[in-house]
Amino acid sequence: MKKKLLLFILGLTFSASCNRTEINKQDKEKLDPKQRWERKVENVVKNISGKQIIIPDSVQYISNFKKGQINPNNKVKIATYIDSTCSVCLHALIFWEKFINELEATGQKCEFLIYIYGDDIQKIQNLMVKTGFNRPWIFDAKNRYITANNFFDDRIQTVILNSQDEVILIGDIVNRPQLEALYKKVISENQ
Repeated sequence: MKKKLLLFILGLTFSASCNRTEINKQDKEKLDPKQRWERKVENVVKNISGKQIIIPDSVQYISNFKKGQINPNNKVKIATYIDSTCSVCLHALIFWEKFINELEATGQKCEFLIYIYGDDIQKIQNLMVKTGFNRPWIFDAKNRYITANNFFDDRIQTVILNSQDEVILIGDIVNRPQLEALYKKVISENQ
């Protein structure tokens, strides 16, 4: 598992991001941008790997579409975040529908906790109809998933969790397709 996390860390160092966080001034003076990013990713992975994330209770579960219901008791879960105010971010709904269909076709069980931030449920539902996404999701009007877990960087807003909600894999597979096989392998191993 440590090898997987190390490979994942290396993969993240080359990815692009919309969100950036501040690094203290002393580090900025000593490190070039690549070194700062590598240190930041290492710290994030160290801080959340193997630890339980917070599943906010101040969110609204929406399951008024055709397929499935949220079952938080599955052995393995994927928790992810989509900002509905970001038009580029919404393409993730198409990816997740396809990914979930592929897992279901192989008989694998994985719970999907898809936290969607926004201020208008009806607008989000209309966007889901347009994208063909018809799965249960979680309306997170106050951005609790992100703030409770300190997931302010989009590269770490998707995680695989075990049955105790502990992080076993971190990474954005929507924008890093080479991680998709690793995600499927980890899900398969944790059935």
